[in-house]
Amino acid sequence: MQPWDLWFAAFPYEEDPAIIKNRPVIILMVEPLQVLSVKVTSVEARDNDPFDTPIIEWQYAGLKSPSCARVS
Repeated sequence: MQPWDLWFAAFPYEEDPAIIKNRPVIILMVEPLQVLSVKVTSVEARDNDPFDTPIIEWQYAGLKSPSCARVS
């Protein structure tokens, strides 16, 4: 596991935390006993959230559809 790798992790839905979905994450940092990652979603970047970052080359990254990194 290296920074900028794409992995999958279980995340609860924001609308209903009882529902969990495996979704892609971008690895930002790997340290002993901890990993910092960012959730990736196929929902378009939110206009009111400056930290939603569209992934321009989503196909090259191995994603199935246009996606954004939800950093906030």
